[in-house]
Amino acid sequence: MNVTKELNLSYFLLLFAVLSFCFGFYIEEDSAGSGGFILDFNKTWNFVITLKNEMSFLQDDYSTHTPLHYLVLSQLLSITGSQNFTRLTYFLICFLIPFLFYQCLKLQFSHLRKINLILIVSVVFFLPSFRSSAIWANSSTTALIFFLIFLYYYISWNKKNKFYKSSLNKEIFFQTFYLALAVYSRQYYAYIYLFLMMVYFKNLKFKNFIFISLFVFVLSLPGFYLVIFNPKIIVNFDLNFNNTILVSSSIISFYLIPVYLLHFLNNQKLNSISKNINLKDLVPFFIISLIAILMFVFFDYNYKIGGGFFLKLSRLIFDNSIFFLVTSVIGLFMVYDLIKEDKENLFLTLILLLGFSYHMIFQKYFEPMFLFIYLFMINSKIKDKFLKNSKSLFIFNMYFLIYLFMALINDTYKITNYLS
Repeated sequence: MNVTKELNLSYFLLLFAVLSFCFGFYIEEDSAGSGGFILDFNKTWNFVITLKNEMSFLQDDYSTHTPLHYLVLSQLLSITGSQNFTRLTYFLICFLIPFLFYQCLKLQFSHLRKINLILIVSVVFFLPSFRSSAIWANSSTTALIFFLIFLYYYISWNKKNKFYKSSLNKEIFFQTFYLALAVYSRQYYAYIYLFLMMVYFKNLKFKNFIFISLFVFVLSLPGFYLVIFNPKIIVNFDLNFNNTILVSSSIISFYLIPVYLLHFLNNQKLNSISKNINLKDLVPFFIISLIAILMFVFFDYNYKIGGGFFLKLSRLIFDNSIFFLVTSVIGLFMVYDLIKEDKENLFLTLILLLGFSYHMIFQKYFEPMFLFIYLFMINSKIKDKFLKNSKSLFIFNMYFLIYLFMALINDTYKITNYLS
């Protein structure tokens, strides 16, 4: 396929993705599952009305999330005057996410062809959680907008030479400020601060690190106020880390399996597979498998509530969680591989594995946040090679298009509601 045809096909795919997204708004889609986003929107609407009339952040009787998103909606409501127009306006604002995503991609992967950048952006429109969140004015999309702005400044700063990085500059202040806005929209982005402060400690002069730490502390003061007067913002942790690690690694594998599989097929000849597999590769795989099996013995997660795509699929097809265990092992091995590639990936991958240690772990927590973190914050040569291959990116889009189609079927017929 020549470059012109390839570019036209990428534009067609993007157009199809955008039109399907708009059609989703028209039919009031909630493909992320069981009406959760619709429920969130309707139950928090009274809080939005309250904020429109008075700035009282502590009167939310439903949401367990930080209130910035609802403040934004209240201001939109003041302008639009109705719930439907507020939803429509917010939906249009959410097009900032693919736009900002594209800007981050151009900055981070300036060597990639435009075709590849368009194909990567198209994927976002096929993600059920992104679609449902934008259609139903959910706080996760507001947080994503601020998170992508943070990432843009983080990428820009990270590309500077080490001498420049060691000093304080406006990019660092923009990073911490926009990440704070993300946290005040969805509190779990606070985990990224743990990683960010480690990066600052490693790269900044000590006095500059202390200064930026004080600035971050000032940004956190409203959060302390919210927690003191509204403690439900702090979600109770489930200390059963067997559940957390297995579910989180399975969800991570869902996004990384096509990347690793396509990379492997593009870079290995089938008749040379056995030659490239050696004992050195197998030993960590068997150790990880053994650890996962031991954790699985104590696995008691309620698969009817969340758990990710592979857990639901495992229960539907096989009426057990064995396939889910296999995907957890694959996910853990991929995490190990990322750490093996670059030790700096260790802290961030641990945050992703352990950060959502609740009694309910939904795939929507990772979508599309994990893809953004993987693309812009995790170092990986496999990722870089994968992104250069436009054919692989077309297949990547088809993978998520099938995922969306299955999610829509499930939303229509409530298949997972009948899990035994």
